[in-house]
Amino acid sequence: MTTDTNQENDGLGAQKIDAAGIRQWTNNGVTLIALQSLSISAIRAASHDSAAIVTFVESPDDISNCVIKAFKVDLSGNLIWGSTPITVSSYLSGKGYESSDMNSNHQFVEVWMDKRNDANGDIYLQNINPDGTLGPLPVGLCDYVIGDVNDNGEFNGLDVVYAVNYFKGGAHPPYFCRCQPGDDIYIAGDVNGDCDFSGLDVTYMVNYLKGGADPIPCPDCPPSG
Repeated sequence: MTTDTNQENDGLGAQKIDAAGIRQWTNNGVTLIALQSLSISAIRAASHDSAAIVTFVESPDDISNCVIKAFKVDLSGNLIWGSTPITVSSYLSGKGYESSDMNSNHQFVEVWMDKRNDANGDIYLQNINPDGTLGPLPVGLCDYVIGDVNDNGEFNGLDVVYAVNYFKGGAHPPYFCRCQPGDDIYIAGDVNGDCDFSGLDVTYMVNYLKGGADPIPCPDCPPSG
């Protein structure tokens, strides 16, 4: 991610580069923001499932009156949340030291220093959900691949092994979701559609991988991705 500065105007572009260092989105990349008078700084891009979330600070003066905005870009360089960025923090204040990470709910957490209440800076956080909404993950909005118990993005025999080990006292699945208020479920493991993860799902997984019926998602929280 780079800014394109031209006579005090800033723009924002992106490029995908493969393992051999070859550009994937044409020679010029893709334009996320055309040249504008607002300053763009503190650009960050982080992997989020099979896409990337790009966050940046936008300000008229490069020092204060800053807001934080974000795009989500797919593997082809297309914008997922629409042609304009979402606003992560709209309060006009001095901001800096941005950082971000993805939590176990596949929420993208943005962290920054903010001077709105203290000239020395306080620490603020914001959750960015997979659909671009902000705040707590909505009940029933679950971003997963059905059967992907080990949360590596696909369903295969390794997930059966992970599930068996879990029911024998091993590590719990990395991903869970709140399908109903107060009801967190290891939802990727529910392949028989009963909105629970149990040994019955392991049997269903084995049968599916042997050519049986397709996995059935929980109707309360099907995959949102």
